[in-house]
Amino acid sequence: MSKVGSVMLKIVRPTLSFDGIQIKSEECFHAFAEAVDVIESRCGIHSTRITISNIFFCPDIDKANCRKTPTEILLIDVIEKIS
Repeated sequence: MSKVGSVMLKIVRPTLSFDGIQIKSEECFHAFAEAVDVIESRCGIHSTRITISNIFFCPDIDKANCRKTPTEILLIDVIEKIS
């Protein structure tokens, strides 16, 4: 919350939620990250909260190659935290 004068403002961040997605290849991951970028830019949303649940992330994917853009870095960090 932020206080402006005597008024309390609640800062609301947009949320993108993904449930049950399957990332089976590096190409799929890059496409997923690009799709998140497109949603944010076309909808004019920033500082988006992203929630991911029930994800399948193929263990054969080299996560080091999944850090090419800021969105990819954010997403791979979220995936690593829940894996």
